[in-house]
Amino acid sequence: MQLTFTHFFRPRWQHPKPGIRRKAIDRLKSDLPSDQEILQKLAKLDQDVEVRCSALEKLVHPDLLREIANTDPTPQVRREATNRLCLLLCQPGPENLSAETRASYIDDLNDPDILTHITLNADHSVVQFAAVKRITLETSLQQIIIDSDNFQIRQHAASSIHTPELLEQLIKHCRQGDKGVYRILRERRDQQKQQAKLLAEQQATCKSLCQAIEKLAKEAPNNFYSARFNALLNSWSEYDAVAKESLEKRFELSQAQCQSQLDIFEQTQAEEQLRQQNREQLQRLIDNGYEQVQIYQTQLPDIPELQSKIQELDQQWAVLIQKEPAEKKQLNRFNKLKAEFNQLLDGLNRLEQQRSDLEARLSQSRSIKALLSIRSNIDWPDAYPQPDILQQLDRKVAEQRLKQEQRAATLSQKKQDLDGLLAQLEKTLDEGQLQQSTDYLNRIRNLSDNLGKEFRGAQKQRYQALLARHQELNNWQKFATHPKLERLCEEMEQLVTSDIEVSERASQIKALQQQWKNLESRSIPSALRNRFQQANKAAYTPCQLHNDQQRELRQHNLQQRQQLFDRLKEALSSTDQQTNGQHSTDSIQSTKTLAQLNREARQLWRTFTPVDRAPGKRLQQQFNQLLAEVETKLNAGKEGNAAAKAALLEQAKMLLDQIDKTELKVLLNNAKDLQKQWRNIGPAQRKQEQTLWQEFRGVCNQLFEHRSQSAEAGQNKATDNEQKRATENSTETQHFSESSQHSASASKPVHREDTDWLTIELQHQVCEKLEAQLLTEGSLKLSEEQIESWNQMNPPRSPFAEKMQERFDSLHELSKTPEAIDECLIQSDKQLRLLCIRLEIMGGQSSPADDQFMRMEYQINHLSKALKQQQNGPSDKELNTVKKLWFCTPFNQCHSELIERFTGLLDTLEEH
Repeated sequence: MQLTFTHFFRPRWQHPKPGIRRKAIDRLKSDLPSDQEILQKLAKLDQDVEVRCSALEKLVHPDLLREIANTDPTPQVRREATNRLCLLLCQPGPENLSAETRASYIDDLNDPDILTHITLNADHSVVQFAAVKRITLETSLQQIIIDSDNFQIRQHAASSIHTPELLEQLIKHCRQGDKGVYRILRERRDQQKQQAKLLAEQQATCKSLCQAIEKLAKEAPNNFYSARFNALLNSWSEYDAVAKESLEKRFELSQAQCQSQLDIFEQTQAEEQLRQQNREQLQRLIDNGYEQVQIYQTQLPDIPELQSKIQELDQQWAVLIQKEPAEKKQLNRFNKLKAEFNQLLDGLNRLEQQRSDLEARLSQSRSIKALLSIRSNIDWPDAYPQPDILQQLDRKVAEQRLKQEQRAATLSQKKQDLDGLLAQLEKTLDEGQLQQSTDYLNRIRNLSDNLGKEFRGAQKQRYQALLARHQELNNWQKFATHPKLERLCEEMEQLVTSDIEVSERASQIKALQQQWKNLESRSIPSALRNRFQQANKAAYTPCQLHNDQQRELRQHNLQQRQQLFDRLKEALSSTDQQTNGQHSTDSIQSTKTLAQLNREARQLWRTFTPVDRAPGKRLQQQFNQLLAEVETKLNAGKEGNAAAKAALLEQAKMLLDQIDKTELKVLLNNAKDLQKQWRNIGPAQRKQEQTLWQEFRGVCNQLFEHRSQSAEAGQNKATDNEQKRATENSTETQHFSESSQHSASASKPVHREDTDWLTIELQHQVCEKLEAQLLTEGSLKLSEEQIESWNQMNPPRSPFAEKMQERFDSLHELSKTPEAIDECLIQSDKQLRLLCIRLEIMGGQSSPADDQFMRMEYQINHLSKALKQQQNGPSDKELNTVKKLWFCTPFNQCHSELIERFTGLLDTLEEH
């Protein structure tokens, strides 16, 4: 390089040779601001790396050093700047930087060696903590734990160690010398082991859940299939995050299979429901047809209208039976309905065909026989009103008959005279006066000759009969038949005083009448005939009374059914007025009342039978229509109930989100209020009700788990105190027995009510967990420790101890034969329903229609107790007994509808 004149006047730190510039840097002073500016320029701009590194060794500005360490393109320069910054951060330096300021520069350092150096050599703990927090390399942390003099720094470094092998090495190193770090490292190691153990248990649980759902996938769906499937899904959701991928695939595959089977099962039920709807449509079609028949019985249709109605009926029937064939009973009713329509149509057609002939006969014919013949050909149905032309025909026949009666009146006197002679003849024959009867016969012959052709019919028959009797009298034939007739009279008279059933009495009367008819002859004396008729009338009197009673009963039943119809119609109208499209408290209560009245009306309607056919049939059709309107109204109310319960479910979830922010007692009270509101709303559709109730119950269970834990702690404490008191009482009793100066005294017995409740709740929780495991996994294995732990629990008082033991024993049996779980669930449903019925009897409330037979059976078996409860109301002891029996019943958590029904009844009784 050629030197110029200007080079002799430049400072040495600007000399072209790097070595001279390095020597010039050695002469610069770190505490002079002007020299610091020169050093900054050289460190940032000089082209020689060694010169820049020499300038960095005297820089005292951390900001500049941090900038160069982060942005300079030369690795050597960046490293030298970092080392210089490390030295400045360890000590205050010429600028006397505070510890907080120096700590702020450490955030840009990532080299673990530099950070370790600062941690071990910094003069202030703030700087040391800032450095150690940036260290992630465990070997550096190990060096700090071994070499650092600050025990807090060592403890912080120990809390960041995770490698198990390194933890073991450090534990051995610190066991004797550094107790605080030793405890941290040991807790870290124990925590890792606990987490590993927990993870293994969770994996095992996931595997058992997979096995359970795989087993469930192979089973055929039933009514409890959905509950078991949902229980498995809920349990799996708790371990889904820790499950292995292979287990997740197994579970998802089995879940899809279960869901497919469940969908097929639900589809089958839906198809059955569609078939039921089709049967109901067929029934409505038939009922509407009979209503139309009733209309035609008051107002006749024309032929085209009737033909159109029959065709429409056939078309609708054909469309419906294509979906589902009709039942035999419905088919018979439909055929009878068609016969009604066809009978009316045939009558109209016959009338139309013979109308012209009938009009001609009405204007010309005077013969009653001809008029009646055409009337018989038309054969008009009696159930329908007669057309005008048929009414004219009947009037014409009546007029002709009146004329015949007038002609016959002239012969009346002669016939009366003849009747008198016949009567005298009959009297003489009855008295056995043969000669006088012969005289009367001669006079009758003379009078009959005068009558000529008019001597016919009954008079002539009577004459011939008396003539035969006269001949019989002559032949002494009466001695052959009279003893039999007298025997029949005696049997009929004995029947008057006999005590037999009405049907049997009527049958015997009919048999005796038939025997009398077989022996009937004109020679029977009138006294014997009158005797039989009087006995017959007296024997038939109880049958007549029975028929009158049946007629009154039918009228009474019809009146009762009319009252039921009016009450249900009024309740439906009242519900429509109160709801007005709003889901208020009054509308909910009104809907509940309507539902209860609907059940009661259906049940009572069947009890009021028999009724008269025509009015009963008409009222039945009106009642069926009203029931359809009520069902529509109740279904709409159930939709509103589902929306209201969904809103309560959201409120419960909000309470669960506040579990860590709000006092537990407040949350529990709010949850109880929500449960009370839930019970007051009323039921939704069955599928919606089950879904909403399972979610709502799950949220509430999570809230009440905290109370259960507190109760368990209180139980343990109460048990310890009770054992302590028992020990003290034992010691005191021994002391009293050894002392001769004091008499033995018995301590006051301990009240066990609260202890019983706590024991029952603890045993219930144990059984509930085991039952949930059985439902979710499909199998249960009781260990010897669980059985021993159960046996060591203090049992409650009898009979709850025996019932709780039965519940636990049933789980022990189910662990051997899990396939019997369905039968156990059915028995559980029956026992829980019976407990609900007991509460309804205590409160004077009605039970659902499906439970009426069970309630009647219970009341018959416990008649005196049930009457006492209805008169005096339930006592606290009785309510506690029922609540404890609920806890003693197996699988009581699986029946959501019964839980809601039981808790609602319990709240109502406790409020009163």
